[in-house]
Amino acid sequence: MTPTESKALEDSVRYLLTIGELDAALSLAEEGAKDSGVLELWALWGVASARRGLGKQAIEALTYVIVREPYDARYWTYLAEAQLELLDHEGASTSLERACELDPEAKDAFGKRSRALIARTRKELKAKG
Repeated sequence: MTPTESKALEDSVRYLLTIGELDAALSLAEEGAKDSGVLELWALWGVASARRGLGKQAIEALTYVIVREPYDARYWTYLAEAQLELLDHEGASTSLERACELDPEAKDAFGKRSRALIARTRKELKAKG
């Protein structure tokens, strides 16, 4: 797969996720990830899996990405979101801490997103008592 083809596939998966076509996004991302090995497609497969309620699959895909690219806050944030879907608050906390370490001043959108997830999770946990 050429970089141009990979980018087009990534954009297609993102679009499908945006419009709520989770099954199509999941299928396209999985096929692209397995065929190409492109980390961003693996990450999108993880995101689509999490949104589809396939938490274990999401964590496996995102762990695959993080092992290969441990210094990207966006992947740690994606992993935290999947962990929250599985109610793994301890795992999500660790992932969000790592995302914040990688972007300590929240300059990146995912640095900001990780902090928003922390705040939302704290609020939800307090509400549950």
